[in-house]
Amino acid sequence: MTLVAISRDDVDDSRSFARDYGIEFPLISDLDGAISKALVGIDDQDHSIPGVVVIRRDGVIAFRQIAKSKDDRLTARALLEAIDRSLGTSGELARTRHPALERAQLRLETGGGQVRIEDRWQATGVSRFGILIPLQRYLFAGAAIASEYREARLSLQGSIGVRVPILADLAAIQLSGEAGLPISAPGVYAGLRLGLWFAWTPRWAVNLDGTFGVHDAGRVDALPGWSASLGVARLLGR
Repeated sequence: MTLVAISRDDVDDSRSFARDYGIEFPLISDLDGAISKALVGIDDQDHSIPGVVVIRRDGVIAFRQIAKSKDDRLTARALLEAIDRSLGTSGELARTRHPALERAQLRLETGGGQVRIEDRWQATGVSRFGILIPLQRYLFAGAAIASEYREARLSLQGSIGVRVPILADLAAIQLSGEAGLPISAPGVYAGLRLGLWFAWTPRWAVNLDGTFGVHDAGRVDALPGWSASLGVARLLGR
């Protein structure tokens, strides 16, 4: 979190004020009042109205207090409590709000593995593009277009699974069951997927997955295989 003070004083006066009072956070000189007008307003004497504004990284105002005077502004303790309530960084809201877990993931991943053909394991490549949708804290579902290169198989896959949130809800370990309908080759696909994903920014995550599955499931000539893949995910929503 970045703390910034805004005033109508010029730059030199702001520097002197910061030096006299030992202020180390940035002071912004708003001479024309444009910032004040956008955030808290201007009174009929062209003075900035005192207030406190909390702005999220995406530019959305999460909290705003308009004061009657400078002395009527929130105390430091009250301000921190307001920030916690607004952003969900403590209290009941923080315990029930899981931003990364609540977001859908648009995923692209690629990797390699092996498929068993005529009693021999042969190397292959895999790729997958799909979406993962959280159903609740411990449950998710997904859909994807997946390809397996050696047998030139392209399929539409659906999955449902469970997850264990870790690292303060910035990551999760997941286990899911998958089933797929072929697009370019006959036979149904069924498999299990174990994965780990980590959100390194509010918008992006990386994932590592291991899969064991069977093409042409239920047939005598079914093709079992395994793969490991690495991917990147765009987190959707707020």
